[in-house]
Amino acid sequence: MNITVLQTFLTILDAGSLIRASAQLNVTQSTVTARLQSLERELGQTLIKRDKSGVSPTAAGLRLRRYAETMTGLWQQARQETALSKSMNDICNIGCHVDLWSHLGRQFFSHVRVHAPDVAISVWKGSVAEASHWLDDGRTDVLLNYAPGYKAGQVATPLPPDRIVLVSTDPEAPMRFDPGYVYVEAGEEFGVMPYGTEALHVMRAEKGFIMIGDETDGTVIPQDLGLRWAISKKKTDFLGKR
Repeated sequence: MNITVLQTFLTILDAGSLIRASAQLNVTQSTVTARLQSLERELGQTLIKRDKSGVSPTAAGLRLRRYAETMTGLWQQARQETALSKSMNDICNIGCHVDLWSHLGRQFFSHVRVHAPDVAISVWKGSVAEASHWLDDGRTDVLLNYAPGYKAGQVATPLPPDRIVLVSTDPEAPMRFDPGYVYVEAGEEFGVMPYGTEALHVMRAEKGFIMIGDETDGTVIPQDLGLRWAISKKKTDFLGKR
């Protein structure tokens, strides 16, 4: 087994077909097939099912995927650290939730650059689940996340809460605090507003806190759960498309 074979396996799953995987890897389809077959022979398991709609992982493929992502990620990290220039003494891998990068993430990045100029910085941006996984498997050293579930040997430091400010474009009508106020980013012209349990489902899904039963009734789609890879890329339209 080698890293190239694992990277090919992950690319096939992400691309949804061997043809698209070969295009992304800039190799022939026969090369992609040969790499997949060699991995399956070595493990003694069928990892990918192929049909007219594309490819999908088998049970063994799903189990391997998590380890393959960890191994390829650690290999990428090892390459970065061993290739450091002489002016750099170390590397700091920062994991950050995508919604936190624009303010806290950038501030932390700038702070490290100023106070530790001899430390190289690598930034990983992702969802709550992805960022937590990166910290657990050692791919990141520091994590900026919403409500991370830290484990033994990890230290959690609370960050300042987000501050929401109400503003008005009319100086004669300043905004006043209203406990029933709900911010609507889009759809106001149609009378759309988040309301009731469905809005709660979506907000919890976006934060990564899923309740099996109440929040798996169809209002949560694969993208909310980090299962984008499970959706066929060949279909032009489907229920729940974003």
